[in-house]
Amino acid sequence: MVNGHCQIVLIAGEPGIGKTRLIEEFCESASRGIDVCWGRCDEQDGSPAYWPWIQILNQFVSAAGRETVVSWLGGRTALLTQIVPALAGEQLSVPDAPPVDAEHARFQLFTAVADLLRHVASTRPLVLVIDDLHWADISSLALIQFLAGSLRHEPVLLIATYRSFDAGRDAPLSSALAALSREQGHLRLVLRGLSRDDVESFVAESTGTTPARELVDAVFDAVDGNAFFMREVMRLILAETPKSGRRSEIRVPETVRDVVGHRVNRLPAACIDQIEIASVIGREFSPVVLGDIANCSTTRVIDDIEPAVAAGLIEMVDVGRYRFSHALVRDALYEDLPSSRRLSLHRLVGEVLERRPLLEPAAHFAELSRHFGLAASVGSAERAIAYALKVADTALSQYAWETAIEYYRLALRSCDLLDDPDPAQRCRLLLLLGEAQTLAGAGRERAFLEGTAPAAIETFWQAARLAQSMDSPAQLARAALGIAGHSLGIPQAGQEGLDLMATALASLPPEDSPLRAQLLARLTVDVARAWSVGGLCLGHTNTEWIIRRSDEAVAIARRAGDARTLAFALAAKRLAREGSGELDDWLDEAEEILHLASATGDLQIAIWGLNQKHSILVESGQPAAAGHVLDELEQLGERVQTPMFRNQMTLWRSGEALRQGRFDEADALLQQARSVWPRTAMATFQLSTLRREQCRLDEVVDLAGERFARLRRSAEWRAFWVLLNYETGAVDAAQALFDDIAALDFTDLPRGVVWLRSIAWLAESASLLRDERRSELLYDLLTPYVGRNLFAENSDHSGGAIAYYLGLLSATLGRWDDAERHFQDALTKNERWQQWPYAAHTRHAWADMLLRRGNDADKGRALTLNADALEASGLMGMARLSKLARALQNAAMTDNVNSVAGKLHGLSARELDVLRLIVNGRTDREIAGALFISPRTVGSHVGSILAKLGTNSRTEAAARAIREGLV
Repeated sequence: MVNGHCQIVLIAGEPGIGKTRLIEEFCESASRGIDVCWGRCDEQDGSPAYWPWIQILNQFVSAAGRETVVSWLGGRTALLTQIVPALAGEQLSVPDAPPVDAEHARFQLFTAVADLLRHVASTRPLVLVIDDLHWADISSLALIQFLAGSLRHEPVLLIATYRSFDAGRDAPLSSALAALSREQGHLRLVLRGLSRDDVESFVAESTGTTPARELVDAVFDAVDGNAFFMREVMRLILAETPKSGRRSEIRVPETVRDVVGHRVNRLPAACIDQIEIASVIGREFSPVVLGDIANCSTTRVIDDIEPAVAAGLIEMVDVGRYRFSHALVRDALYEDLPSSRRLSLHRLVGEVLERRPLLEPAAHFAELSRHFGLAASVGSAERAIAYALKVADTALSQYAWETAIEYYRLALRSCDLLDDPDPAQRCRLLLLLGEAQTLAGAGRERAFLEGTAPAAIETFWQAARLAQSMDSPAQLARAALGIAGHSLGIPQAGQEGLDLMATALASLPPEDSPLRAQLLARLTVDVARAWSVGGLCLGHTNTEWIIRRSDEAVAIARRAGDARTLAFALAAKRLAREGSGELDDWLDEAEEILHLASATGDLQIAIWGLNQKHSILVESGQPAAAGHVLDELEQLGERVQTPMFRNQMTLWRSGEALRQGRFDEADALLQQARSVWPRTAMATFQLSTLRREQCRLDEVVDLAGERFARLRRSAEWRAFWVLLNYETGAVDAAQALFDDIAALDFTDLPRGVVWLRSIAWLAESASLLRDERRSELLYDLLTPYVGRNLFAENSDHSGGAIAYYLGLLSATLGRWDDAERHFQDALTKNERWQQWPYAAHTRHAWADMLLRRGNDADKGRALTLNADALEASGLMGMARLSKLARALQNAAMTDNVNSVAGKLHGLSARELDVLRLIVNGRTDREIAGALFISPRTVGSHVGSILAKLGTNSRTEAAARAIREGLV
């Protein structure tokens, strides 16, 4: 703080060790020229979200004045008003915040808090104290972590105390402490117990004499270095034992509870009654409220509790406010109350507080919820539910999802204690809890990036089973949507969830409604995605069903007149039918989504629209326009700032860099993305593409293989795995998998989502394996898409013009004129689309085709094309293409390409003839007939070829022959 940078001091220790006292002494000595603000976490379950920060922020608003704070915050005032109502004065118009992504909204709220603290710290150094951090709600912990990073260059000292034994390994506090410890300027102090010399000094000061050894030993043995316990023990000893300090006359309690009990028992009965009621109210209490509960005047209450004040058990903290001197004092009193009296007092406290004016609504409702919740078993369950819902709703409006979860659970527990529980009410509470859990899951990195929220899914399943038992279609539909999850394109429902969505859809009334449209849209996306990876899906799933149902979802949404539902249905339609449909139609629908985003101010809709527009522009070959959309998305990211979106933005940029041949940049971006989300399919596809070009596939085989192992039924991953096997030398495995995929002539591949990319990869494999029959089939499948760029939204990188793959297939089939026409088309498109790596590949493949056609007139053109490919591959770092182009160039420099290349391996002319027919997939008998030699002689030649090439099978020999230009 002294050098203008944020400092973080974490003070740990057991209860009563002196953590708070240490800070009080420090702040008192350093108060000159420094603003000190305290926020204390409440040990009770009834504190609202952000409670310590609410206390701190209210202090700033009170000190600076509302108008000043509003001038500092400007447009962010509306957000901060959600946790500091004092900002919403009569003259201040607070606009409704536009609906945005939940995590983005919380980011904006946290940024507003940081801005306010930054303004305060700009005039004088600032000390923020969070006492008893172990009792903080998770939202408050999230805010302290955010501020530690955001204020690292501000003159702010952030001090927090916590009980070390309350920071368990899996506790939210533990994660927060770990995050804070990574910040610069971090210091952690662990307070230890007092030594015997410390105890002796304190006893001497307390008694005013040199204490007897027996007294010091007795106190030291009892308190185990705890400062609070020592102070209370000495107070009790001074009140109950003579000053002689003889061991026989000393009675030292063994626990804090015992010493507090001894001290309380010395108080008048009226005082004991009052402070017992106060212990039920909480650590702090008002004599006015205490008087209402005890049915006496405020003056009487103050008189009654005066002995406790004199004894140091209670202290006045403000006019009309008292608190127990330590949480341990309150705990000891509370725990000694009989349970029946405790429950009745909680109900009585709640009833009294209900009649009090609302000074701080969030804290007021939280306190009522706590008291009625604790008294739910004695007839307060209905009120406990009502107030818990108020607190939870407020927490959601503050983006404090974890606090909302706590209160929805409290409402559910109270619901179970009703005399006549209502299943519909319980189902509604489960749905609300599931929504809050989903939002909270989106804020936790692992659950968010994996697209899962296990706790939420289980909650929604409970709600679904209850809704089915009640025959409640609307609640069943909400539960099914909850199980499906919030993220379009990341199915998490599984087969059981898909079946539930279908059941829920069938049970809904046939009338148009946003709920019906949402469910239908989500069902089509998840069915299409599950189908594409080999999922069972629904019995009637096919392309026609997906198209019909996704169109129906959009039509219902239009008739229902709900803008967000319409945008959702349009985005879902694209994801469900990716790879099919006219690109102009998809572009029109992307523009419609963006129009809806503009009309509603919903950033999530804007993301849907821009994402769809970007993919369509890339697929239709409009790189400049696609780049402008990425710029728009990046600007949007400045407002959104969620981990998922930042990671997605990184992958969009890495895909763009790959398409344009900026491999070093793509590599850096992919490493950045994978540091956050190491096993995403998008990063795996992109990284594998990059490493293939760099001849470094060994670095990603395990990563891709792991994903393939999990998605063995996915056509996309199977097609990709054929290429990886071939490139890494596992030619037999590549051939076997290719044959398996092609067993039904590709008719069983799901037609949609990633079908086009799968077919293109299979086309490349067919060319490498010289499979003429399958090349014919694949050519017919790809021909309708000849004008497109190969692009898939879930990997966000291009495979080049579709015409390139048609050229490969034509060359494999020996259709030289068709091949040349397609390669010319592909080269023109790839260059116009600024896809320089694929332009280089096209040149090399075209050159190879020309040389294999065998016309002398083609040789000069082939050498020029190949030289250009070699130069481009060197500039871009495409080691694989450089190797292929160099081999082709070396072979083409002689009159007889095959014989010269063959001589490098000692192959005879006859062996080259046999090898050429092996590459074409001929059997020994077919080769014998073609060359007019015996099958036995063919077998001898094959053995010799395998030995000279160092291969183990005909397939491997064929692959090597192709790679090295031997045929």
